[in-house]
Amino acid sequence: MPGADWHYGIEGAVEWSAKWQTMFPDAQIEASDVLLSSGNRDFFAFKGSGHGAHSGVLTEIAGYAVGTVREGKLSRLEFYVEESDALESAGLSE
Repeated sequence: MPGADWHYGIEGAVEWSAKWQTMFPDAQIEASDVLLSSGNRDFFAFKGSGHGAHSGVLTEIAGYAVGTVREGKLSRLEFYVEESDALESAGLSE
């Protein structure tokens, strides 16, 4: 993603989302396989798709994420290519 960088806080999440929507105006993301860990870290798989704003080419992505929840709010979201890495991060590996 052009201009990819770390994003922090609510402002960072809004900035990241705005960039994504600009590049893929019809973007859709679907979560599946949600597993709650015993702590405050939750695992889920996701699939996303959208057409490039300039090219019109359909782009698809699949991966895994781990969200950290503090005081009932999402405080961190980490993305992974490998399922085993995400499960380990969430404390759910065997």
